[in-house]
Amino acid sequence: MALDYADTNLVKIPEELSDIRAANLRKRGKHIQVGLMTGNHQHAKVPMDKVLAKELEIIGSHGMQAYKYPDMLNMIKNGKLQPEKLIEKTISLEEACSALPNMDLFENKGVLVIDSF
Repeated sequence: MALDYADTNLVKIPEELSDIRAANLRKRGKHIQVGLMTGNHQHAKVPMDKVLAKELEIIGSHGMQAYKYPDMLNMIKNGKLQPEKLIEKTISLEEACSALPNMDLFENKGVLVIDSF
């Protein structure tokens, strides 16, 4: 049975590229780190032996620059960007109490938005 490796790791929490994450990437795969690395994660360890052997690409992104916000908001206003398509459903704050512990199961295909408090 052939193993199916990931093309890309997309990590949005402060986490280092561990041996496990690197092992799960296919050859020439990408690890994308989104967000700032702070605290204990500020100087992450990178398994360079695996990065080199598998020719992995490591990409960092801290987000969009603030001066681009007006352009982005205009794109939303004009219908070019449709962020509502990212929302799977809206939930109440009470429902969030049961939804939050299950988020690591990745059962949702989109974002859950709390819209009633």
